[in-house]
Amino acid sequence: MTKSAYLYRMAEGWLLGLLILLASSCQEDSIPTYSGGARIQWLTKFVDDSLRVDFSFTQLTDGATQAVVELPFKVIGPTADHDRAFSLRQVDDEGDNAAVEGVDFTLPEQLYVEKGKLDGIVPVTLMRTPALDHETRRLALEFVTDGEFGPGARLQQRAIIEFSNQLAKPSSWEYYIEWQDWGMYSKGKHMFINQVLGYPIPDDFFYVTDSTLQRVYLDMLKKALDLFNNDPDNIASGKAPVLSDPDDPTSAPISFVSQSI
Repeated sequence: MTKSAYLYRMAEGWLLGLLILLASSCQEDSIPTYSGGARIQWLTKFVDDSLRVDFSFTQLTDGATQAVVELPFKVIGPTADHDRAFSLRQVDDEGDNAAVEGVDFTLPEQLYVEKGKLDGIVPVTLMRTPALDHETRRLALEFVTDGEFGPGARLQQRAIIEFSNQLAKPSSWEYYIEWQDWGMYSKGKHMFINQVLGYPIPDDFFYVTDSTLQRVYLDMLKKALDLFNNDPDNIASGKAPVLSDPDDPTSAPISFVSQSI
């Protein structure tokens, strides 16, 4: 190779390296960075829906007169080195069914995102009033985004809690009774399920719940019922066995066997 050819190859290699370096720099500079400020929204199961919670006081034991429902939220954007306050407003869109603050529910006096965090919960205390025996209250809450936080996703700005002290047979129950081991419906069984799961089973429970997960729930319920009915304290107090009608001491005990009570 001649000297001129050698120099040409060196120049060519140097130029190629420079082009690669420039291309790499351009790619790094073009990486998008978040610069829209902190935004806040509810943490929902589906991105195209509000945060929704159904609650029934029938899932509680010992006559509790209030319960706390936790509403999860998240922040989009950078963390901060201090607690960041935010507030909520009630959206009264249900007329007479709208929950009344101080009567049906209370909120914490101060709401904030802890320093260094991008998520948290809002504890809402629900009150068990006599009206809930025949009415369902609705509480709709939205973020007030005129402070440190801007609004996040539009469809995730509202949280809705519907709560009552009623027990209604899920319409989906009958569809599964013929071949599942959940057995026939009874008030006592429904209340026991709510208490073990920690939340009221929704109307479409047996339609939307995966069959494998249903089996997991069923096994858990069978074990919980066995433990409850064999607990000496429950037996001594008359709470065990769990009856199909809690208001009728002569009713049959519940069980989770096909076609049973």
